[in-house]
Amino acid sequence: MNAVKQGIIACKQKIPEQILHDAFIAPWYQYNQKYNVNPISIDEHIMINVIRQRVLPDINMTHGIRTNIPMAGCRVEMIDSYSYVVFVPKEVTGGKSVIAALGVTYLNPSMGTAMQAGITGTRSMVLGATRNLANATDGSSVMSSDQVELSGENTIYVKTYNSIRSNGGLVVTLEHDENLSAIKPRSISKFKDLIVLACKAYIYNKLSLQLDIGKLHAGHELGRYREIVDSYAEADEQYEELKETKIGKILFMNDEDAMGRHIRTMLRGVGG
Repeated sequence: MNAVKQGIIACKQKIPEQILHDAFIAPWYQYNQKYNVNPISIDEHIMINVIRQRVLPDINMTHGIRTNIPMAGCRVEMIDSYSYVVFVPKEVTGGKSVIAALGVTYLNPSMGTAMQAGITGTRSMVLGATRNLANATDGSSVMSSDQVELSGENTIYVKTYNSIRSNGGLVVTLEHDENLSAIKPRSISKFKDLIVLACKAYIYNKLSLQLDIGKLHAGHELGRYREIVDSYAEADEQYEELKETKIGKILFMNDEDAMGRHIRTMLRGVGG
């Protein structure tokens, strides 16, 4: 089971059902009942309002998946003598969107030939070519001074004084998929905590003011209900602290390419 599903389960285990209903179901029903729309589950509400609107954007901003995309697998259009637009197909990125363009790398001609063969073959060969490009840290891969800019969905503008070569690659950051399937099982616990804190922060923002003006439960004594909601007052701050102190490091350690580059860089330093 992936990190997101486990996080949603944890929300339902740690937050009382009535509070979840009042924060998610009641407002949705009040707004949509006149349109005769089929209701959606608590799981879907948490996915839409908490995971997609906050957790995933924060995680992608903190640490997306850095990788090298073989240029030979992309469609390249020349704008003028120094400008190109590169279209990166989703089949090369595993269906993910590019969220940042970082640079262009070039390899030696022999590796370019191998990459071209991979791109015209199966998807596994494409991924193999990507891995070869990412692992080329022995001097055969050089980051160019080309200017790059993300200009649209998986569309990258490149300004260069050299021609775009098929033996090169784009250094990009990819988004995580919405299930956070890249997160390894031993790291899931912290992401469950992050999702629960995000959910509690959402609930506090939704319900705290209503409690103050007595709109819930027809004026009945709120008692324990209010205590629980008030206990979520620090959830937003706790979420930000966990994100800043733990999540970025865990994402880095889960990124095999990033960890591999880091270890190889350290080893070269020791060897030098």
